Amino acid sequence: MNDLLSQMRDIHTPAAPGFWPPSLLIVMLTLAGIALCAAAVWGLHHHYAERWRRIALGELESIRTRFARPEDFALAAKACNLLLKRSCALIYGTGAAARSGEDWLRVLDRIHGSDIPSRELSHLLETPYAHVRAVEAQNPEPMFQYCDELIRSMRRGQQYD
Repeated sequence: MNDLLSQMRDIHTPAAPGFWPPSLLIVMLTLAGIALCAAAVWGLHHHYAERWRRIALGELESIRTRFARPEDFALAAKACNLLLKRSCALIYGTGAAARSGEDWLRVLDRIHGSDIPSRELSHLLETPYAHVRAVEAQNPEPMFQYCDELIRSMRRGQQYD
């Protein structure tokens, strides 16, 4: 009987499980983690890339509350013109913001995608350079609305020429 026991092999333990191939759960968790990280990076980039727009719209709202009366139309036009030039300089470079006169209106036309400034808001040309008392009192709300639309339509990489 001893001979039979000595001829038997020892207990064979299986090798430890390997790392590869991973289970389906590990693959799904890894993909979900990658997607979550990508969404977080995109969200942070979008948040910081659009920060200038939130600041500009806040400044426009401040201008709207300070110069809401028709008597303050000249001051409102000056402030709006300056805000638009600063926004254009930030997004498109100083080449766009350095324009004046009809060239400046063409830049605004191109950014907005319409002829609104050339037809109805050409006072952005004369008013910022005129004496405050020489400008007629007008309702500034259409100008504020147009500036809001312009700021919202400005995009990096968009051509203005």
